[in-house]
Amino acid sequence: ALILEFKIAKSDQDPQKLAQDALEQIKSRNYSAKIKQYDQVTEILMVGVVFEGKRVHCLSEKTDFK
Repeated sequence: ALILEFKIAKSDQDPQKLAQDALEQIKSRNYSAKIKQYDQVTEILMVGVVFEGKRVHCLSEKTDFK
């Protein structure tokens, strides 16, 4: 399964830090709770995507749970 969290960086924000914050938001708000109920899903890829003008920054983390 794939969970994406999108953010837009303002000029005074660090996009890498914002991408890390996006990953933390996925975890802290437990976005994966409903996905884990499906037997077919054995891993989840969480991706924090940050747009900084025309640039895109991404951080990802994979979780195996079965």
